[in-house]
Amino acid sequence: MPPAFTHTVPGPTGTPRPSATPTPAATPTSTVKYFSVEPEARQMKSADMAGKVVLTGPGRHRHFLYDLQSREMTELPDIRVDFTYTDPLEISPDRSAFAYTEITSQGTTRVYVGTDGGKSLAPYLIPNEGRYVVVSWLDDDSIALADARATDGVIWVMSRTDGTLSQFTPPFPLVTDDGPLDWGGAYIYAYYNRVRSHVATARFIDNQVDVEPFVPMRFTYELWDVAGSQPVWTAVGGGGSSIPAWDSTGNHLLVAYIPYREVVEFGTGGCSELHVVSTEAEDRMLDPCTWQGGYSWSPDGSHVAAWEGWRFTGWSLSGTLPVWETDTTDREARLRVFDLADNSVAEYFLRFPEHMLLDRSQPPTWSPEGRFVAFSESSVSDEGSGPRRSWVIDLEAGEAGLLMSGTRVEGWIR
Repeated sequence: MPPAFTHTVPGPTGTPRPSATPTPAATPTSTVKYFSVEPEARQMKSADMAGKVVLTGPGRHRHFLYDLQSREMTELPDIRVDFTYTDPLEISPDRSAFAYTEITSQGTTRVYVGTDGGKSLAPYLIPNEGRYVVVSWLDDDSIALADARATDGVIWVMSRTDGTLSQFTPPFPLVTDDGPLDWGGAYIYAYYNRVRSHVATARFIDNQVDVEPFVPMRFTYELWDVAGSQPVWTAVGGGGSSIPAWDSTGNHLLVAYIPYREVVEFGTGGCSELHVVSTEAEDRMLDPCTWQGGYSWSPDGSHVAAWEGWRFTGWSLSGTLPVWETDTTDREARLRVFDLADNSVAEYFLRFPEHMLLDRSQPPTWSPEGRFVAFSESSVSDEGSGPRRSWVIDLEAGEAGLLMSGTRVEGWIR
């Protein structure tokens, strides 16, 4: 794997200035391209944009497919699930299908699989009781599901073709000296790669304020070879957790965590180290300060897009509120796109309209061919139902435009 690299970040006008948290100076400096982007409130009309974008809204329980060529909006039928704020919608690796779950009135789970550009939406009922969620797509046909209320580490696999079910028995112990599985916490489950040879998971240890010596809250991330009895890689992170993500080949894992320190710190910070870990346990830190959960692979696995995080620097004078440091204001954001082959990084400095800010609850959404990235913004006072707008960035041109008002981006299919 290429070595880690340092980088600089642009000022408000696009002028480079040193990052407040560079990687070690001994590592080589990457090539950096800077784009200062003022998103325009006009609809993006690039002739090169193709496929369909899955959108939520207007209204939390309404979901649409937006055809980027014909500009037609099609509402997905018979959907009452609120996956925008609870269970996720996941896109298949070949970008041809999507899947999400709905809990029925009988307490069972129905899995919806959209194929053929969203024209076909097949419902499959899981007969077992439980609150099943889509963890990921293992490959173009297999959907990994987990019961959020279970603690057994079992992953169910559903075929998108006919809805048949099988299951994986976990190769890892449910409880170790490092703690129990963080099953369902912050949507952490077990993440198998494409060839089912490796699986990533996490364990959680809570703050033990009445125990000496004091143990701060932390997560232990583990990468297991399915055929082995010990993890091939582990990392300890403080504070909140983030969801591991495999690339399309299943050879590399993307994970972000707050560096663990033997001190009491704010638990769910917005500044995590972003790492790429191979199945051979090679660990490369891409970025020292990424927004937790705000990262994603390009469709071919050659690039990683990540939102810049906010650094925790201490507590307010009252001792009750965290203090953050960032190179951007609430109305600004920085998207970093890392090229894993040549060590280059492109940085897109975005400034949003007044009273709006980046929706950091979702990772950057790649177009199927990897040229565009879609994202959403929301009102400063938004509590889940306020005004939203979806945007798209042309990574080649460094331009951004409006995708659709009153919506939130959930995925992008062919």
